[in-house]
Amino acid sequence: MISFFKRKKTERIIFLHLPKAGGTTLRHIFYDQYNYLKEGELFTVNRTKETFKFLELSEEEKSKIKVLIGHFPFGLHNHLSGDFKYVTFMRDPIDRAISAYFYNKGNNTSDVYEIINKNNFSLEEYLDANIEPWSNNAMTKHFAGCTLDEFKQECTQEMFEKAKENLKNHCIAVGLTENFDESLKILRSKLNWSKIKYESKNITPKKKEKVDLNENVLNKIKTLNNYDIEFYKLGKSIFENDIKKLS
Repeated sequence: MISFFKRKKTERIIFLHLPKAGGTTLRHIFYDQYNYLKEGELFTVNRTKETFKFLELSEEEKSKIKVLIGHFPFGLHNHLSGDFKYVTFMRDPIDRAISAYFYNKGNNTSDVYEIINKNNFSLEEYLDANIEPWSNNAMTKHFAGCTLDEFKQECTQEMFEKAKENLKNHCIAVGLTENFDESLKILRSKLNWSKIKYESKNITPKKKEKVDLNENVLNKIKTLNNYDIEFYKLGKSIFENDIKKLS
C-alpha cells in the first residue's frame, strides 16, 4: 500500500508562490493552518523584488522561521537552518500569461499599470513590449533561482534544467490552479493539515479565455513560454502521480 510521508506541523515548509497561479488564496490557507506559530516563525515575502527584506534579516531572525511564504526565486532555504522543503502551485502557462496581463492592466499597484493604460496596450502589444517578466517563462525562472536581472533576460536551456532539478529534488508537493480542491487534498495529506476552509482571493476580472484570442496572440504566448509549457507538464505529472496515490 502506497502512503504519503506526512510531515509534523513544526517541520519547515517553503511555499513558493508563482505569480498568477492561485497563490493568494493559498497564502490565506497557509496562514490559517499555521496560526499556532509564534511571532517570527512565519515570514512572508510579498513581491519577488522584495526578497531583499528576507535576506536582510539577522541570523537570529532567520533561525526562528519555520514557514516561509511568498514571491521569491528558489534557493532561500540556503539561508535558513534546518531541512526545508518546498510546495508550489502551477498554472497552465497560456492561462497564466493572459491572467498576468489583465491583472497588470486592472490593478493600480502593478509596476506596469500606468504603462499599459497610458499606451492602451492590447494583450498582443503588451507581449511585444516585454515590459515585465511574468509573461515570459516566469515559472521556470522562479524555480531556476534567477536573479532579478535574469528574470528580464531570455530563458535558457540551462535555467530550464536547473528548474527541473530543483523541482524534483526539493519540492514535496505540486498543486495545479486548474485542480485547486484536489491539490488541497494533496497538501492536507502531505503536510498533516486540519480541515480546510477558504474563499478565493485576488481573482483577476475580465480575463478572456484562450478560445477568444486569435491564433497569432496564442502563438506569441506559446513562444514566450516555451520552457514553462514543458515545466508545467512536469509539475502536472507530479500532481497526477500524487492524486493516484491518494486514490
